[in-house]
Amino acid sequence: MNALPASPETVAPGLLPPAQAQARRAVKKRSPVGSTPTPPAPIRTPAALSHVVPSTTVALALSSGHGVTKVRNSAADAGTHPADHAAAVTIMAPRASAPALPDLHATAHSSAAPVGAVAAGGGSKLHELLATALANNSDIRLADQSLREAQAESLDAFGQFLPHLNFQAQTQLYGNQTNHPAVSLIGSTIVVTQSNNYSNYLSVMASLNLFEGGQGIANLAASRQGVHAGHEQVSERRRRTALNVLAGYEELQSLQWQLRAIQRSLVFMRQDLALAEQRMRQGNESRIDLNQMRSQVANLEAQRQDTKKRLVKAQTNLALLTGKTGAFDLLQSGVHDSIPTPPEFDVATVEGAAVENLPSVQVARAALRKARDRVDAVRGSFLPNVNLQTGYNWIGTSSQGFGRAIGSTSPSNYTVGISITQTLAPFTGHMAKLDTAEARSEAALIRYQRALQEGRQELRVNQEEVRAGTARLAALESIYARARQNQKLMEELYAHGRISKTDRHAAQIKTMNAEDACRDARAQLQVARWMLYAMVDPRHVADSLLQKTQAGEADNAAPSSSGAGAEHA
Repeated sequence: MNALPASPETVAPGLLPPAQAQARRAVKKRSPVGSTPTPPAPIRTPAALSHVVPSTTVALALSSGHGVTKVRNSAADAGTHPADHAAAVTIMAPRASAPALPDLHATAHSSAAPVGAVAAGGGSKLHELLATALANNSDIRLADQSLREAQAESLDAFGQFLPHLNFQAQTQLYGNQTNHPAVSLIGSTIVVTQSNNYSNYLSVMASLNLFEGGQGIANLAASRQGVHAGHEQVSERRRRTALNVLAGYEELQSLQWQLRAIQRSLVFMRQDLALAEQRMRQGNESRIDLNQMRSQVANLEAQRQDTKKRLVKAQTNLALLTGKTGAFDLLQSGVHDSIPTPPEFDVATVEGAAVENLPSVQVARAALRKARDRVDAVRGSFLPNVNLQTGYNWIGTSSQGFGRAIGSTSPSNYTVGISITQTLAPFTGHMAKLDTAEARSEAALIRYQRALQEGRQELRVNQEEVRAGTARLAALESIYARARQNQKLMEELYAHGRISKTDRHAAQIKTMNAEDACRDARAQLQVARWMLYAMVDPRHVADSLLQKTQAGEADNAAPSSSGAGAEHA
């Protein structure tokens, strides 16, 4: 075959020899893929947006650099119906000064980030999100305050076992209006006076609780369980926050890849639509096929808008997890870091014993023990209280003013005694408190049992996620390998003029979607492994994620223009 001339030429199908025309019609019939293939349904693949304006003219479509082979296939796309033999197809060769149309596949794979994306400088964006969430998440901050409250309650319970010291100072005037001897009480001292009396009284009193029916011991034990529950609650909130950020990050990244896959399909479909419209004007395309292709393009555009809406929602949810103003703006530039691999652990050795060690289960168990200690404390209120009390007093009196009374203050007396207090009736208040404490204890037991069930269910789900994710990734990698083989065969058929450009586009889309599906499945498997690892070492999973996502730890997930794009170009 001769090369294309630099100037336009007219190729009339009716001028071809009959044998060559019949051979061309035979090639058209043997085309393995139809001229208007159904676009692949959008799959949940990690695809980022790539804005490319498709060509709408045959001349521009032919300027992408495939030479004579592409010209021949475009002419074959115009059809060789007998009724069209008198119509000529004008094919424009690219001018020397006109820019060539960029390769669609290379353009679609040139960047994983949306237009306007700014690369995060200095480190991993996933690391930045995790660090921000662990420092500012409202659930973690509330858990910290609950722990602080529990520690204060424990301190107060311990203080009940220490001696209580009190100091009292009292200065007063006692006025006798009868001019007869009268008795007045100054502190704990009785004073007899006949006229006005100025007094100054100082006292130091100490008391020690000797027995209170076990209330103090039970309250101290309950408060310590509250502190333990507070620490475990902080660990649980940190664990959940880190895993939620990781899962939200993977979801956001997956939606970006989906948006990119839809945009990539739109690029190909719009170019195929332009070729179909060209064939329609030449009478070589039915209006039904053209309308179907237009509907497919419109459907892809609707899916693109829906995916963009879901992307904004995912960005909002992830920004809310960070608990910091301005996190949404950080996410608008896109997320492109790959999810790191968790520390090594044997999946087969993760058993039900790990459930007992979960912070959520530990919180429920501590709450149960605390509730039972509260029951013991209420039962102790039915018993008497025994207190040791001592005091030392200073007194100064004068009938001539406060100054002389204060100046004459001197030790007066001291007291030592034991007091016993026992409630005799009614016990309705005590019985009500006991019923309340027992009900709370039963409720705590139910919550503990539910926490165990949820932990076992979470373990089963995470183990199944890892198992199914591994099998799914292997299957998708097999599909991708076969798609690459088919892609290579379709490229060879296209180079020999056996298939149309539309068929080639369909094969390219299938191959790239299979590659994206593998990438997305690999990210989901990493998240599932982190979820399972979080049950093995729940108190350090957040720190492990921070360490793994530091600058230089995670590889960039975006394919390079010389990588995946070069494979299928």
